[in-house]
Amino acid sequence: MTSKNAQERLKILGFFADHGEAATGDAFGLSRRTLYRWKQTLRQANGNPPS
Repeated sequence: MTSKNAQERLKILGFFADHGEAATGDAFGLSRRTLYRWKQTLRQANGNPPS
């Protein structure tokens, strides 16, 4: 089971994949660095959200 935090990050990363960096940053108030760090962490964990 994934935590609320992990679920929220997955939702944001999905939005990022669909709408791009600028729209995601504007919509969620996140920096480019944060988005790519989350994406890299998820990739390194082989898609395991709780990581």
